[in-house]
Amino acid sequence: MKTDNLSGYDKWMGKTAMNNALDLLKKQNSALRIENLIVLTNAGYAEVNEETTEGALDGVDLNSWISRGRHTLIEIHSASWEPLWFAVYDKISGYCAYLELKQSELTASLTTSMNQALFSSAIERVDANYLYEHAGNYKLKFKNKIFGGNEFRIITIVNTIAEGAPLYVMRAFEFHDHYCPGVTSGVLMIQYLKKHFPAGKRGYFVHTIDPLCKEDAL
Repeated sequence: MKTDNLSGYDKWMGKTAMNNALDLLKKQNSALRIENLIVLTNAGYAEVNEETTEGALDGVDLNSWISRGRHTLIEIHSASWEPLWFAVYDKISGYCAYLELKQSELTASLTTSMNQALFSSAIERVDANYLYEHAGNYKLKFKNKIFGGNEFRIITIVNTIAEGAPLYVMRAFEFHDHYCPGVTSGVLMIQYLKKHFPAGKRGYFVHTIDPLCKEDAL
């Protein structure tokens, strides 16, 4: 597959998604600041035309503000055949811009000149207080998959991070792909174990029944 001599789906794809997201967010908050953004994506897990998308992660970096080290770049575990998507959340306005790669635009020749045509997009206000106040409206919106079916994972994660979730919690719901009470139970269990039963050099052996969300956190 030809990509104008680019290696796979490199930095340009993430950068294109990010630029589109910023355009959407600035329409809701003209005073938008990069340091208030949180980016979620399944880049690196999703594949496009059987090629890796991990290079797209470099494209979302904005003057080093969006990064793993700052806990503002969240990599969501997904199957390789899931569509590539990006969600950019503004902690101040509560708006989230969602970009998903259009399968119809995938051809034998992808170029860096492709921009808005490459992604389907949506923008919604999803901060927790606003959702509670407009629960009826959002029940229908979620049913219509406003974020391509990723509504629950995006909304639970961005609101938790915006409230200052610690790193070990973030890593748990990255792997689990959303944040839910089951993940919370696993986080609480491991914190208790670490405090009262230190792992030592051999670590832990976990044997559970009815494995659900808590095992991912463990």
